[in-house]
Amino acid sequence: MLDISGWDFMVLAALGLILFGPDRLPKMAAEGGRFIRLLRTHLHNAKADLARELPPELSDMRLSDLTPRGVVRKALGDDPFDDLRGEMDFLREPVPAIYPVRPLDPNEVPPYDADST
Repeated sequence: MLDISGWDFMVLAALGLILFGPDRLPKMAAEGGRFIRLLRTHLHNAKADLARELPPELSDMRLSDLTPRGVVRKALGDDPFDDLRGEMDFLREPVPAIYPVRPLDPNEVPPYDADST
């Protein structure tokens, strides 16, 4: 689904108000809603037709089963990456700095290591 935040929606509404004007904006919004409803109906009908035409052994298939992770999950029976996720929790914890980090003074030259460059 679309990931539109509040600010994005406000910018889109202001842009629509500028482009279409206050007279035509409600009419355009209603037409957009009808279009989305019609598109949703057509997609639902297409999915129902496809499910009806599939053979019985494929009737329980979902679209998520066709992704690479879904294929592995279906072949192995469970998610093989669950144990790896548990081991990688250390990445979510903040890493302490080995050397103290501080901002440079305005006239201070950054440290330079000739051996490493």
